[in-house]
Amino acid sequence: MVVRFRFCNTHHIPTGLTKLVKKQLEQQKRRTAVIREAAISSVKDAVAQAGNKSYLVLQTPAGVDTKSLMDAWLAVKKDIGALLVVSADREAGKVSVVGGVADGVGLDANEWTRPVLEVLGGKGGGKKGVCMGNGTAVDKVDEALALAEKMAAVALGE
Repeated sequence: MVVRFRFCNTHHIPTGLTKLVKKQLEQQKRRTAVIREAAISSVKDAVAQAGNKSYLVLQTPAGVDTKSLMDAWLAVKKDIGALLVVSADREAGKVSVVGGVADGVGLDANEWTRPVLEVLGGKGGGKKGVCMGNGTAVDKVDEALALAEKMAAVALGE
């Protein structure tokens, strides 16, 4: 027995698939925007609570990408001398890191961020004022945060 499938209008299949893909991409963009805004808000709150501290090392909720972490740094760079922010996503097996240092602070963002990324099994780079990258060792986030804290405290004499 031979069964044959016949579609009346085969051009509707690709059109329907295209609409579905576009809809999923729009939903992903909305999710990313919400996560980005939450990251910026949490970093702003942490900087506000830091008081007179010249640097801050913190971890944001899971799933924040490096672009969103960079946006968070740009939102607070006038309010704090140096910021290193980490977001670990255990499900994805990925850790995003951004380190930013304002002009005139006795710390280089690359020299501060790269060792942290090495602990996290990753690499990164950037300019003197900002460095970003990704790692895969989500189980070493606490160790990486402690290293960043120690390096900043020694470099800035705090």
